[in-house]
Amino acid sequence: MKTTLHQLIPESIRAQLNFQQVKISLTMTGVSAQGRWPCVRISCNQLLLEDCAIIGTQCLDYEFTATQDQKCCVLEIVYYNKTDRDTVVDDQGQILQNQKLIVDQIVINGVDLVKTKLLYQDLGAYIMDLDSTKRQYFLYNGIDTGPNHSLIMGENGIWTIKLGIPVLSFLSQKQQQIELAEQQNTQHLLEEIYQKVTTLQQQQSTI
Repeated sequence: MKTTLHQLIPESIRAQLNFQQVKISLTMTGVSAQGRWPCVRISCNQLLLEDCAIIGTQCLDYEFTATQDQKCCVLEIVYYNKTDRDTVVDDQGQILQNQKLIVDQIVINGVDLVKTKLLYQDLGAYIMDLDSTKRQYFLYNGIDTGPNHSLIMGENGIWTIKLGIPVLSFLSQKQQQIELAEQQNTQHLLEEIYQKVTTLQQQQSTI
């Protein structure tokens, strides 16, 4: 019987290569208003990892092990407990203080999703949790209330990030898709430039 390379690798090593373990590193900055700091709940596949106030800039590290039947890792960053008194304005309506949560960095298994811009490639979005009055106010003033990719969470809401398991393979494939799309966009641009140059040369030759 033919022996494969996979069979030559010890079971203990193969178990580690499943990459079921997810290492999460978050850097967030809380901005207070009247001494009240933003509160955050962090969970992975509905397992609560953290529930705390973010005071200044904090770095939070977690490890999460996905079960064999889990095909994805869903990271949720929930900003909650902001009230009307956490936005302070003067008589002219200028904002003096405004509580908010800023997501500075998201690193999953060593890959910086913000720096590599992978975060913005259909991995998830920030959805604000607005009551009807505030939603109406936003819409009246032309403020988008739909899902977005802002890392400045100015209202109660949730950033949901969905990654395939194993995470490293998923992110690698995602990066390859981005690079391929960029190459295709570049190729289209080069063809367009070539057509314009050719047309210009033809016009000049007829003069």
